[in-house]
Amino acid sequence: WKLITNHSQSLLGRIWILWNPNEVQLKSKPWIVIGDYNVSRWPNEHSGRRSVLSKAMSEFGDCIRKCELEDLRQTGCFFSWSNKRVGDEAVSKKLDRAMGNWGWFKEYNHVQASFPTPGLSDHSPCILQFKLACRSGSRPFKYLNVWASHPEFLDVVRHVWAQSMEGTPLEVVSKKLRMLKPALKELHKRHFNNLTTESAKIKQLIDIQQAALDEDPTNGVARSIEKRLLGEYHEVCSREEAYLKQKARVNWLKLGDSNTAFFHRVVKLRQARNFIGKMQKADGNWTRSEEEVGEETVNYFSNLFRNPQRRVGIQLKQFGAGIKEDQKMEMGKEVSLKEIEEALWPQKLDKAPGPDGFNGQFFKDAWCIVRGEVLHAIKSFFETEHMPGGTNATILCLIPKVSSPSTMKDFRPIACCNFLYKTIS
Repeated sequence: WKLITNHSQSLLGRIWILWNPNEVQLKSKPWIVIGDYNVSRWPNEHSGRRSVLSKAMSEFGDCIRKCELEDLRQTGCFFSWSNKRVGDEAVSKKLDRAMGNWGWFKEYNHVQASFPTPGLSDHSPCILQFKLACRSGSRPFKYLNVWASHPEFLDVVRHVWAQSMEGTPLEVVSKKLRMLKPALKELHKRHFNNLTTESAKIKQLIDIQQAALDEDPTNGVARSIEKRLLGEYHEVCSREEAYLKQKARVNWLKLGDSNTAFFHRVVKLRQARNFIGKMQKADGNWTRSEEEVGEETVNYFSNLFRNPQRRVGIQLKQFGAGIKEDQKMEMGKEVSLKEIEEALWPQKLDKAPGPDGFNGQFFKDAWCIVRGEVLHAIKSFFETEHMPGGTNATILCLIPKVSSPSTMKDFRPIACCNFLYKTIS
């Protein structure tokens, strides 16, 4: 039998888990731990003024890390316990939590823990909300930086960019970007769709050749095959790692250190924490479906700026002239191609793309092909002041402002604009 307990970490520990390893392999199985742990994990999980990491909290954190657990996404009350007192004696803490291992997040990625108000009890109940039925449909297109590593990439872009189109320069570039999407999807399907499976197959072939070399180190054929397979394996693993790194959006790690398992986990945890399963509406009721979450979001932002407008009388003359004549002349000058190109590359190219799905890295990867038309398209806007519909389209991403978001006020909207529009602005 095997045992996991927090009693050895602290005399206050009261959790004992025993199992037969011949019957159950907990390490590889999805498992979740829910309950009252009688201790907070972080100083901010205590309502008091003292924000100190106590010995018990440190031991609890060590136990969580040793068991390789992560908190599930939480909604509802942040503090799960209260001593029900008033004034200076009132204390609230987060003592209850739901945590899962890597196997849990891999299988039940969108399960979240809801902590409603406690009612008569001093503890909030913990309710697991399993993933709601999501609308079916294709995922929006997003350019993957790793595509540029394939020898066919530039040929795919060149073939689409050679097509003749009608419209203004900005319209032509937008049309070509739309035409490029299915071509890049096909490239992904042929060469990037099953990188994990492909790397596993190559690894098996390498094992066979290395076993043969172990029996006969002078086997030249096996050595040649091994060398070729190792090159293929390195290339496939590098592509997989680059693909996962972009999805994980981890900026403080570099490629080349076999971080694929880490990136897999980060991607799953990000998806779990970003998933909005339910939300409290303005009338106090809770949404019951993904469609209702969407409707509540649209209603919130639609009503946000509908308050009665007030006219404010401002006499601009009292501020004096704000712009000098030479500055006026400078602002009225023609925008040059050099200025446009200088505005392109200081931007962070790997930021999340706008609705068209192309981040700045695409334009850098294909600059030798798209340069002329892209520069001309941006320059044409300053000459004609015409911007086609969709160029300035924006995706609003909701970023939680608190650890347990429940209403729209708990989210901060972040605008993701198309790269060409950001360059123009």
